[in-house]
Amino acid sequence: MYDNENSLFSSKSSNMKEYDECETRSTQYRERQRESGDSRLMEDYFFDNQTFDDCPPLHLMTNILNKDEMPPLEEVFHSYKKCMGAMCVLVYGTSTDTQDEYLRTNVLIHFIEVVIPCFHEEYLRRPNHDDLARLLYGGEEWGSLGMVGSIDYMHREWKNCLTTWFGQYASRSDKTTIILEAVASYDLRICHAFFGTPGSCNDINVLDCSPISSNLLVGRAPNGSYVVNGWESNMTYYLTDGICPSWGTFVKSIITPKIQNHKFFVERSFRVLQVHFSFLQHPCLVWEKDDMGKIMISCIIIHTMIVEDERNTYFHYYDQNKFLNDISTNQQRSNSSQDDE
Repeated sequence: MYDNENSLFSSKSSNMKEYDECETRSTQYRERQRESGDSRLMEDYFFDNQTFDDCPPLHLMTNILNKDEMPPLEEVFHSYKKCMGAMCVLVYGTSTDTQDEYLRTNVLIHFIEVVIPCFHEEYLRRPNHDDLARLLYGGEEWGSLGMVGSIDYMHREWKNCLTTWFGQYASRSDKTTIILEAVASYDLRICHAFFGTPGSCNDINVLDCSPISSNLLVGRAPNGSYVVNGWESNMTYYLTDGICPSWGTFVKSIITPKIQNHKFFVERSFRVLQVHFSFLQHPCLVWEKDDMGKIMISCIIIHTMIVEDERNTYFHYYDQNKFLNDISTNQQRSNSSQDDE
């Protein structure tokens, strides 16, 4: 009996010793070679003899870097490295682990928590006087006097939705989704975004919860003066689908082919948004709904930055053939100048 107790005690002590050793090994610090990730990024994109061409977000990183308020991690975690790591995840649609292996950093959540408070008021603002003047001028050029944009909805699939929430977030395709409401103008600028309604709702349910309906009910709709057939009006309108209510600010009864194309401004914006950010083309693997919403709003803000940065290249073109001809002419001029050099 005594021998059995001693053997049992010795086995327990050996097990506890092995457990302590495993716990010690799991908590010890490991060098991740973050300096190598920093130098690799510089050689690929920032040095004179860079390995790759400039990727689209590089010319937009300056504004974000100027407002970098991310908590400092280490000396090698420079601002451009943190921004580049997060932007690569959003633009290329890769997993965060992939960028962790490439740059030795993973700061996507820190990045979106900086972008939203710093740029939300500037790039997702309500149309001011200058914006309304530009929108009304563009609507007049397109043949839609008083139009300030088109409104539509997009479902974003949420793969890691909790099973207990499946009935609430299941859409018509039996996939758990969250709905995005957006208003886009003719230049594909998204001036309003409302994200978070469960996928089981239809467009009318989303509109009831939307800030747009709240602003319309209290009389805070965008006002702009324009004249149609000698009749002056100061109430602007949105182009919508047939499911939206018959309000004065929602126009859906015009059936001419040209106006029908205008209704797809926001759908084109959705496609361009997904082209800019491949992360939005795949089901979202984020566990928290709030983080999913922050990522969506951050992508929309950066999309608006791109639109405002490139608007002057196509703002005055209302004929696609003329735009393409000018592009080919400019390319020929640039090629000839390079040959002369």
